[in-house]
Amino acid sequence: MRSLIATVLVSTATLLASFSPAVAQSNSGVAGVWASSARECADKEGPNSRTFIGFAEAKTGALYDQYENHCRILDVSPEKAGLALNLSCHEFWEEFEARRDARKVRVRVELSRGKLLIDGKPFQRCRS
Repeated sequence: MRSLIATVLVSTATLLASFSPAVAQSNSGVAGVWASSARECADKEGPNSRTFIGFAEAKTGALYDQYENHCRILDVSPEKAGLALNLSCHEFWEEFEARRDARKVRVRVELSRGKLLIDGKPFQRCRS
């Protein structure tokens, strides 16, 4: 039983570290570009599901970015399954840079069988 608890604690700590904005060097786990399909991975400009998650962005800080949804990661908290990202989001990049007209958003993420579930929807990792 102690071994199982230790394993769960280490796994949880590792997962939390991969999401924490304070861990600037973390580039494993969820960091990167994700989309709901290979076709959307290839479409770098259009309105689609492409989602960038980065924790060590020099100009912006921790970033969660989608088409017309540009967000700073403010906080990360553990959930029953996965984590919750508390975000400050802007529709337009100019608003993001000026920190104007932000809305607070909470997104739930979970790594599951090679996919990233974002609010329960499966996303695949995009290859560069």
